[in-house]
Amino acid sequence: MPQKSSKAITPVKFAQDAIAAFVRQITDQVMLFVESDKKLMEEFLHAVDNSSWETVNQQIALKIEKTFGLEVEKQPSFDPPRSKLLQTYSSLRVKSKRRK
Repeated sequence: MPQKSSKAITPVKFAQDAIAAFVRQITDQVMLFVESDKKLMEEFLHAVDNSSWETVNQQIALKIEKTFGLEVEKQPSFDPPRSKLLQTYSSLRVKSKRRK
């Protein structure tokens, strides 16, 4: 079992931090998933042939944002993508709830 950290963190705070970290790089994770799935990769390449690399990636990014209720963070991502299908990507976050 891992050693306990001397830094106190609640389970709720840990869950928030872990989800926020994942959401920031969700686009890269989705594209890594596409790369690892033969059928999806073939479909991705066919979609690129029918339009463009940029258009396909933009549509994937928009669908991720809409599906999961996310928005682009104000600061761009400085982490290079691990997916070979991306040159850059925007970090995302859960949409802020605006008070009325």
